[in-house]
Amino acid sequence: MKLLYKTIFLLSILFCITLHLQAQKKVLLLGTFHFHNPGADIVKQKTFDILAPSAQQDLEKITGQIGKFKPAKIFVEWDYKDQKRLDSLYQLYLAGTYDKFVEERYKGKSNYAFYKNNEIFQLAFRAAKKAGLKTVHAVDYHMGIPFDTVMKVIQASGQKTLMDSVNASIANMSKSANQKLAKYNLLQLLEDANTPASRRENNGFYIKLLTPAGPPTNFAGADAVTLWYKRNLYMYSLVQKSVTPLDERIMIFLGSGHASMISKFIADEDVYQMVDFKEVMKLK
Repeated sequence: MKLLYKTIFLLSILFCITLHLQAQKKVLLLGTFHFHNPGADIVKQKTFDILAPSAQQDLEKITGQIGKFKPAKIFVEWDYKDQKRLDSLYQLYLAGTYDKFVEERYKGKSNYAFYKNNEIFQLAFRAAKKAGLKTVHAVDYHMGIPFDTVMKVIQASGQKTLMDSVNASIANMSKSANQKLAKYNLLQLLEDANTPASRRENNGFYIKLLTPAGPPTNFAGADAVTLWYKRNLYMYSLVQKSVTPLDERIMIFLGSGHASMISKFIADEDVYQMVDFKEVMKLK
């Protein structure tokens, strides 16, 4: 009987320790607009000058706080098949030679602005270095979303009200984004992009305006949204496959649309507690 009580006692302690460890697991899911804006997104917005002194000061503050959060891993929107390329660029960054490399290799070329301004190099690399990380993890999985096809189906189906709603929503989101870019600093823009309201708006666009596209015999809208879900689910799958039981804190840094969708997966999985960006900015 004593052995049984002792076994139960030890199992209870182990269970409590397991719950404690799980409760300590935290994720900073940070959604962002693209610092280097190639104009490829549906919502069209002006380019933010990430190289401006004020923006660089904000970046130093933001990445310093992320460093205090101490993520064991940072995941970014970079093709997962091209991890070696990301590794080589990050090693240059750690060595302090990244900027020189970009100037010598890309100055005067079309992709120069990408390597200078992209949020991966400006924020993720900087944060990873301050966190003492040796690697930044690529988790993007490219899939084309046939938005033009959906719009053609809406038009061919005579869904004028739906077409007007889609166009009005895109116009309003573009207008709002550009107003914020003109008014807010970088810290404010990131805080705004990561509110529950912003994530609901991002996710709601697809369900409210795209899935109803077409007649009952055509599921072009739902198919397009399926691809969007699939891409983000693949991305989160890559995160899941990369973390270990020892990774008590991680950071996922993606475009706002991806972050909004992935927030659902994190909540449903119930392994990592999402930490509010504002809370990270308050860490001592």
